[in-house]
Amino acid sequence: MNDRLALKLNANNTKMIDQLFNFLEENPELFEGNLSSKSALVNMLVTDYIAALIKQWNDNPKIFYSDLKRRLLFKNKEDKTTKLIKLEHSQMDRINMILYLLMDTNQAILRSDKKSYLHLNSMFESGNLENEVFAKLADLVEQDNQKLFKKNHRQGQNLL
Repeated sequence: MNDRLALKLNANNTKMIDQLFNFLEENPELFEGNLSSKSALVNMLVTDYIAALIKQWNDNPKIFYSDLKRRLLFKNKEDKTTKLIKLEHSQMDRINMILYLLMDTNQAILRSDKKSYLHLNSMFESGNLENEVFAKLADLVEQDNQKLFKKNHRQGQNLL
């Protein structure tokens, strides 16, 4: 027995299918296979979308449809936002390192070593004092970030 389902599309969906079909007819190199009709296009789109939903729900059966939809349809936007947030955090970490270095510089000036900059080495080279200072500053900034996160979490504040 063949259980076929007849669907009626609303006016907005019909308009979007027409627009997509016309675009793909004008640009056949963008489409895999032979696009014979609008019905074939709708079947292909439904098949792909349902397969993506099934895969997502197999990976995480407790995720809400609204979250899946947002993840599938706006993935690039979320990825760019996540990357931007990570870059912002990285920049803030560097700024914190600079502040710690300024504090250390003030201490060096108090010690009357005013030409210490002449003896600086790369902080990315292993085994020198500058690398050790950089690693210590990175650890200190990470510890501060963890303390800030815990403090804000206890107070119910969101960091983002």
